[in-house]
Amino acid sequence: MKDQNKRNKPRKRDSHTGITALAQGGGHRHSKEVEAFSSQTSAQGQAAVVGERVMTSVGEAHVAQVEGHLVLDPKEHGGGDIHPLNDPQDVRFYGIAYCSAWIEERAFEDEGAFFAWKQELSKRAPSEEVIFWFNINDNMDKEMLARVQRRFDLHPLVREDISDVRQRPKFEEYEQSLYILLKMLTYSETKEAMEREQISIFWGRDWVLTIQEREGDVFQHLRRRLREGIGLLRKKGSDYLVYGLFSAILDQYFVVLDRLNDRIEELEDALLEQTGHRELLEDLYLLRRQLMRVRKAVWPVREIVRGMQECESPIIQEAMSAYLRNLLDESMQIGDMVENARELAASLMDLHLSTVNARMGVAMRWLAMVSLTFVPLNLIAAIYGMNFKYMPELQWRYGYFGILGLMVFIASGLTWLFYSRGWFRS
Repeated sequence: MKDQNKRNKPRKRDSHTGITALAQGGGHRHSKEVEAFSSQTSAQGQAAVVGERVMTSVGEAHVAQVEGHLVLDPKEHGGGDIHPLNDPQDVRFYGIAYCSAWIEERAFEDEGAFFAWKQELSKRAPSEEVIFWFNINDNMDKEMLARVQRRFDLHPLVREDISDVRQRPKFEEYEQSLYILLKMLTYSETKEAMEREQISIFWGRDWVLTIQEREGDVFQHLRRRLREGIGLLRKKGSDYLVYGLFSAILDQYFVVLDRLNDRIEELEDALLEQTGHRELLEDLYLLRRQLMRVRKAVWPVREIVRGMQECESPIIQEAMSAYLRNLLDESMQIGDMVENARELAASLMDLHLSTVNARMGVAMRWLAMVSLTFVPLNLIAAIYGMNFKYMPELQWRYGYFGILGLMVFIASGLTWLFYSRGWFRS
């Protein structure tokens, strides 16, 4: 047993050529089918195997990584962890093929390799309803997008929508496929700001194509559910996978809004502590711009979901109506959260301006008190500063001290008057 486990020990593989296969549910019948495929592949030699492959036998979920092919017995191996591609979200071309019994995933050099792999799997499992998910992390390569458009038989106009990141989120129906354009939002803790990325989702009867601006996405949880066979993802069609992608993007909206609400609370505390007014004003304007971007990304989502509900294409099955209603509820909830956050930000801005005006009023009040106090004193000093020859008080022995006493009396009286009217209260 130790020798067999040693032979079956996973090996390190290249993340750009890996395949993951996971077989679940189906008992010994599927296990024999996987073993038969392993024997067939061995007979065909290394030329029939593309890259390294990870496979599991049916039953308890476990996996082993090998060069070529390998099937592990769950009774002998006792289960284990799944080893997917290393950071598939950071690969330019990435694909997953799955059905209720197994799953494979790969990274590709180009879109042509994906279609070759798709044809290979379709021939290998003709009786299975296999769903293919192909992801591209580049929406600016015109030549590549033209090839993808021809291979997937997409409408020529969608190429402009994919590359133009200023597009408004929308849903469009074509003869052979459906198309959703969304904004994927994330929050950068280092920059303390929201980041926005455009994603285009196309899907047909048995395939889904996602095209993103750059590497990195919010679908890690969705891929884990696919690998581990959690929920209904592996049991339903491409429309349910699109629902999973859509839902993952909306869930991230909640995360971003929660972080923006936390930022609102931080700014509110800073405002009440009356610190950093210039920086606070800049942060408030930045927050309002971010909320405006969230609103622009969220507001059309309701129209998209309603368009999917009204779509008569057979690609969207009737059983999806309940899930689409859930998306509509989530989009409405997010919309309400955005409006509440915008109102809070606007109230903070008003409070900040009111605080600044109040402080300016306090400063002006102190200046007014000082000015009013010295106006009569300056008048007295100006009168007795004139160079007239006949001024009786100038010849008085105690005239100087009398004038000073009069000034002190006037200043004290004005000070008492200001105090009695509450001008010294901040």
